Amino acid sequence: MSDRGTAWLDERVAASHPPDEAQPLDLASGNVANLLTTAPPAREWLVRNVLPHNVVGLLGAAGGTGKSFAKLQLAVSLATRTPWLGMELGVEGSSLILSAEDDRDEIHRRLHAVVKHCLSDVNYFGRSATTTLAGWSSVLSDR
Repeated sequence: MSDRGTAWLDERVAASHPPDEAQPLDLASGNVANLLTTAPPAREWLVRNVLPHNVVGLLGAAGGTGKSFAKLQLAVSLATRTPWLGMELGVEGSSLILSAEDDRDEIHRRLHAVVKHCLSDVNYFGRSATTTLAGWSSVLSDR
């Protein structure tokens, strides 16, 4: 993907891999007395009071209910700094749209429909990317 201006994504993926050697567990940082006597950090939101930022989540519902369109609308909202389904965002930025069901042509059609409905300037999407796993194994890890 680097040839498409997404070297930033390659760098993030490389930096996120855990070290090869096991690291000792830092029990001191989990001291309950410390947790109870200090103020917790503020929660960061992807979508205010709905979706936390930097937390793995799942958008699940029955087939044909609009999950794919919702995720594309969220990507467009993040890139354009506009509300998502009428809800205020907590952050803004680029997205990686990873689809395990829809092929590239279907993503293309749906993304066109979302952007056509929402805005006229596609220059917001310089660092956003999409890829599909349609037709691939759904196994995301071998561990």
